[in-house]
Amino acid sequence: TPHPLINSSDTLCATTLVNFQGTLVTPDTAITWKWDFGDGQTSALQNPSVRYATPGNYLVRLEASNSLGCKDTISVNKVVNALPVITIAGDTSFIVGSGITIPLTYSPNVVSYNWTPPLNLSCTDCPNPFANPKFTTKYKVVVMDDKGCISSRDVTLIVLCNNKNFFIPNTFSPNGDGANDIFYPRGTGIDRI
Repeated sequence: TPHPLINSSDTLCATTLVNFQGTLVTPDTAITWKWDFGDGQTSALQNPSVRYATPGNYLVRLEASNSLGCKDTISVNKVVNALPVITIAGDTSFIVGSGITIPLTYSPNVVSYNWTPPLNLSCTDCPNPFANPKFTTKYKVVVMDDKGCISSRDVTLIVLCNNKNFFIPNTFSPNGDGANDIFYPRGTGIDRI
């Protein structure tokens, strides 16, 4: 009788591909594999890959039978963890030159953060960096929780202009006295005109 074993990662995360491997205690030939992953998914492969749509506890069963009809079954409980949640918790627009602390909140068990692109950010490994881009920019944060599950989210920071950050004079006096000799706009946070 073939005696099957189930091998898989110890950490399972919802919507993430999970690789299962069926092996035998004692090698045998002409084995038929019959998997039941506890959520309605099945497989006849020795080494299948599945995705669990929702977190929860699942009883995974594997039946191995040889060409003589001898068979055995093994079952293991697997916990599928929820992915970390990333939520935009405020306005993502700001006046050019003033900057903004990126307003995101996270699941309480998040342990690491990675922001890209790193341009104009105060840090790339913190939850809420201060950003001061000159143009509307899309950033991406990838987080991992204490169970090893990974999530990501894009956040677009919208840079706004208002009539308070620039001044365009209505006259100039090119008389060489050093005051208003050249006509040009002035302001804060202006990148180009």
